[in-house]
Amino acid sequence: MSKSRQLLTGWKSRHHWGDRCLAWDKTVMEAERKAAIKERKKMVKRHIGVAMALQSKAVEALKHADVDEAGLKDIVTMIVQGVKIERLTRDAAEQEQTGEKLGSADLLAKVLEKVWKTQDEEAADNEQH
Repeated sequence: MSKSRQLLTGWKSRHHWGDRCLAWDKTVMEAERKAAIKERKKMVKRHIGVAMALQSKAVEALKHADVDEAGLKDIVTMIVQGVKIERLTRDAAEQEQTGEKLGSADLLAKVLEKVWKTQDEEAADNEQH
């Protein structure tokens, strides 16, 4: 297309190409933002579901099993971890709703970091006793 720079600049001005491009970019970014929010909500529901299922399985095992001390520890650990994951996921989702912006990866990292930190603290406490 051999058009002069002056002609293209005139068309750009006359047809408001710059404004139209910005409007398009905003529309695309808004659609991507809405899709990310929708996916993040699905992730939070999924994490809470996993945590609740973990708790439920542990409670069922506790009700129906004649477990030894080692098995009981595993069941208690499942319950504790399920509760922690649920609580942390709900807290992180609530923080996001109140204005703290977290991406899906950041949300998962924050939840896992808190779970691992708590596990490390509990292990240290157990070593001391």
